[in-house]
Amino acid sequence: MSLNDAQNSQFLDYFSSKVNQDTEKLLFGDFNCPNVSWIAGTLSGPSDSSNRSIIFQQNLLEIIHEAGMDWLITDEITRRRKCGDNIQESTIDQVFCSEDSLISEFNVFSPIGKSDHVSIISELNIFPLSNNHSHENDDVKRNWAKYSLSDIINLSKEISWDFNSNLEKMSIEEAWNEIHGKLLKITDMIPPVAHVR
Repeated sequence: MSLNDAQNSQFLDYFSSKVNQDTEKLLFGDFNCPNVSWIAGTLSGPSDSSNRSIIFQQNLLEIIHEAGMDWLITDEITRRRKCGDNIQESTIDQVFCSEDSLISEFNVFSPIGKSDHVSIISELNIFPLSNNHSHENDDVKRNWAKYSLSDIINLSKEISWDFNSNLEKMSIEEAWNEIHGKLLKITDMIPPVAHVR
């Protein structure tokens, strides 16, 4: 589902505020830019277009270039779906980073569940300030060394990734909070919990 004009503007403001912070940054997601050639980092289409989607993509590209962000996906097809009798392929999912050295390994896998988007798994060269999530007690730690990728994929298939309400009426923050809650379900349910003594 596409965002409306107000949501596009809200998203671009939010995105710009994040990429222009004076910190290291990693941003993953579906940025819905099918007209961008990520090999060159350019937009295919008229620069004076009145098309809402083209204007959004052009504005997003300008923010990325001005912030000096790098991207990892160049010619990989990240979404494949059937439209009538045709198969539509596009590169709309992306990973942006302020430094290539933040990521030590990067792989694209088949979609999870009913999604028409690929799965992206990255190994990061960053370390948390604490081993505890903010919603965990101090005497509980998660044993990440024992998690199973196949368990995560299977659980992800059981989660409804649809929004609970009409996306067009949600703010960007409301939409993110809902997706974040679904991700926390996986985080909370998969890794075994060890009680620290």
